[in-house]
Amino acid sequence: MIIGLEDPQPVQKSLADLVRIAAQYNVGLFVDGANYDDVSRDQDATRRSVTLSKLEKFQKLRGIPMPTAAELAARFGTINSENDRSDARLLATLDAKAVHFLVTEDVGLHRRADRAGLPGSVFTVNEALEWLNQTFGHKAVHLPYVAERLAYQIPTHNAVFDSLRNDYPGFDEWFDKCRQQHRDCWVLEIGEQIAGLIIRKDETHADADTIHRGPKILKICTFKVRDEFLGEKFGELLLKQVLWFAQHNEYDVAYLTVFPKHAFLIDLLVYYGFRQTKTLPNGELMMEKVIAYGDVTSDYWQRVRV
Repeated sequence: MIIGLEDPQPVQKSLADLVRIAAQYNVGLFVDGANYDDVSRDQDATRRSVTLSKLEKFQKLRGIPMPTAAELAARFGTINSENDRSDARLLATLDAKAVHFLVTEDVGLHRRADRAGLPGSVFTVNEALEWLNQTFGHKAVHLPYVAERLAYQIPTHNAVFDSLRNDYPGFDEWFDKCRQQHRDCWVLEIGEQIAGLIIRKDETHADADTIHRGPKILKICTFKVRDEFLGEKFGELLLKQVLWFAQHNEYDVAYLTVFPKHAFLIDLLVYYGFRQTKTLPNGELMMEKVIAYGDVTSDYWQRVRV
């Protein structure tokens, strides 16, 4: 990976994607002292100095208890050179539980991992990229008029925010945080206007404190349709987007909070299977829905037509 990233040549797309997606989902990329040892054996002093300096951009594993040479050989195969020893040391980071996976294009390292019973912990770049996409990636769901946006892409002066500012003191400060965090949104776009908006967030049960438990929870932080677009079934369309997305991506629970005065929204939520589970100190109602996989019939989704 390091050679592919740092050599003065175009970076292969899969490797660039791996680094970008890992950063997006806060997956740490680490180097070990064995990487430094490998580079230090480069006979080209200028190249060695440049490569060592570039290693500093990665997080470094430190103080891992290292088995003796004999123990490394017994665990990971014959060690006949310093390169072999570096390979064994890299595999030892897996035994130490310092990392979850080792990513390498070195065929010899993969063979050592196979013999040591660690094939599922050593990836090629493409295998690591596939794991990231399967673990963290979302399956897109596309409905008419609904566009995927990041919070920073939505102008803060848009009329869709006017009533939200009235209901929630400090809304602008909160939305600034959403923009800084690149929070995911669904925007209901009718012509040149933003008619509605959903801001969403992935949470765990510890974050959400929902009545219904589940390791994967979808929080609807903001659900808003502008007053002048009410009565056109756009609220139903946005809610379909939420539920279809939650089902396709195997969430356990979807939830949001709403003030009692928004009776139309509460009725809509109840119609689609949400249930009030608690009342928050500020008077908002928590509405939750357990997501069942694979049992939503086409008739269910056809109840509302736009």
